[in-house]
This record gives sequence, structure tokens and C-alpha cells, in this order.
Amino acid sequence: MLAYAAARGRRGRWATISPMCTEIDLHGCSVVEGLARFTRAYNDAVAASDAEIRVVHGHGASGGTSKIRLRLRELLSEHPDCLDFRPGEACVDPNPGLTVVFPRRRLPEPVDRLGNAIVAFCAAPKTRDKIVVAFRDHGEPAILAALRTEQRRGRLTVRQKGAHRVFAATAGESPAGRA
Repeated sequence: MLAYAAARGRRGRWATISPMCTEIDLHGCSVVEGLARFTRAYNDAVAASDAEIRVVHGHGASGGTSKIRLRLRELLSEHPDCLDFRPGEACVDPNPGLTVVFPRRRLPEPVDRLGNAIVAFCAAPKTRDKIVVAFRDHGEPAILAALRTEQRRGRLTVRQKGAHRVFAATAGESPAGRA
């Protein structure tokens, strides 16, 4: 079994807490970084046949709503074929800063999720600058890499629209993109 351990206080650390359970702490991570770290830990847990992953994401700053919790649970809800999950509020000891995940299959890598989101965004043609602004949380290098990947896959085309070069989803791509 893969066991990950990190020095106390490091962001996004994860560790094996029992033979069949992994815990990942996403405190201090941005939403994009936290989801990427979760996906890596999740896919490693699937490879190790772990039965449960405890994701500690926190309650949110000053009693607000945790952005990571919202986006993580949205991601988990998008993949019912890969996993089951239970919000911490539904556990024996209710804890809204926790989500328990029961993995079955690997999740798509973050770069694939970004590519899917960009393809959906480009259902109506968009300039490179509009795409970069819309997905700025991912960082420009990751966005440009996703654009190149989706062009190679044939899911995005580049064409001239007046004075602007625009990216558009190909005809066969649904507005929601691929899961």
C-alpha cells in the first residue's frame, strides 16, 4: 500500500491512517491545487485498493462556506460511476469540514477536466485572452497546454473571426464537454 506522509503543517499532505483508509488534508490549498492534490491521492488510493479516503477540507474562513468543500463535492457528484461519498455532516460525529470518499475507479486527471471545461466554454467561439481570463485560477501555462491538447484531440479548432483568432468546439462536442 502506498503511504504518503509529510511534515506537520504542510499543505495538501496525505497519509495512510489505517490499512484500508487514506486521509488527505487540503487546508491552505487553493481550490485548483486542492482538487489536483485530491485527484492524485484518490487515484493512488484506487491503485492501492483503499476502501475509504477521508478528505479534510475545513469549514471555511470565519465560519463561511469552504470553497474547496463546495467544489470537491461538485466534482464527486460529477463522477458517480467512479465513487460514492458521504458528507461529513452525515457521519456518526457530524463534521462539515470533512468528506468521506469510497473509491471504485480512477478519476480523470485535472488537465483533462480543464480541457473539458474549456471545450464547453468554447461552444461559442472565444479568443485566447477570454479563455485565459475565464480559467485564470489554473494558471496560463496549464490553460495553454490544455488548449494545445484539445486541438490535437480534434475537440477545438482555431479559425479567424474578423480580426481575431478564436477557438471553437468542434461540431461533435456537446456543450457540456466530456466527463
